[in-house]
Amino acid sequence: STYPVANARPDGSRDLNPIANISGLWQSQSGARYSCLQNGRGFTCIAVTVTETQARSGVRVGDVAFTGIVYEYVAIADFIGRVPSIAGAVPICPSSYFKNSELNFRISDDSRILRGELLIRHMDGNCAQDGATIQEAVLRRVD
Repeated sequence: STYPVANARPDGSRDLNPIANISGLWQSQSGARYSCLQNGRGFTCIAVTVTETQARSGVRVGDVAFTGIVYEYVAIADFIGRVPSIAGAVPICPSSYFKNSELNFRISDDSRILRGELLIRHMDGNCAQDGATIQEAVLRRVD
């Protein structure tokens, strides 16, 4: 597992200040882009480019993608997304936000890479959650 621990600095040092600053433009492996703004420990990331799969699920440019808190070199966030019933399929369930998927990142020492895991929820034909998978998530700063 790549879930971060309370002190995630590679050298083992402990600094309780939010050293990492993730404000800026980030791109995922899939090509989605997010504009993040950090204020103190808290941050919000807005979708500025969405993938075809995200668009089919109802995600739009300007939607809040995730919000969270930075601790040292760890970012813990709530992923806010629209979930289709089957990955890659046109959703049959009403499009709605889910703010209970957790996104955990380790932040590189130079604050240029966010690497972690995203919990992806799966929905059945009755629009009920019938499982979940964990997917690697990597965002690279592009500004």
